[in-house]
Amino acid sequence: MPAAILSSPFLTLEVVERALQGELGPAERAKLLAARVHLLSEAPAPAPSPGSTTACPNPVPLLTARADLAEAYLSLSPPDAHAAEAELLAVQAECRRLLKRQGEADAARAEVAAVRERALGLLVRVEEGLGRAARAERWRGMMGAA
Repeated sequence: MPAAILSSPFLTLEVVERALQGELGPAERAKLLAARVHLLSEAPAPAPSPGSTTACPNPVPLLTARADLAEAYLSLSPPDAHAAEAELLAVQAECRRLLKRQGEADAARAEVAAVRERALGLLVRVEEGLGRAARAERWRGMMGAA
């Protein structure tokens, strides 16, 4: 999506969410999901909570949006497996980092683990589609290990 559109004050998460609810072709869906990822990644961090020195925004919506975008890339004709792989590798790495952190609430860890499982399943699909059986097996072996 052009930078002028992405920086428009009229492009809000609410507008994108509403547009995603309509009937869309795969290419339009992928563009809107990319805009959603952009908006979520550019959202200002919340103010720190009392007694805390840093704000800790919930990363799950952004991770889920990136997984949705990867799935949309796979639904294109022809599928854009490399773009999907890039999104999924970023999701998987961030989920792994978040799961290694100590002190996370069980509910938050469960959400991150669910997103990671979804990303790993999609990575298996990507790697099989690209003819990388060994990599697909590697990702398959990591499923359920979160």
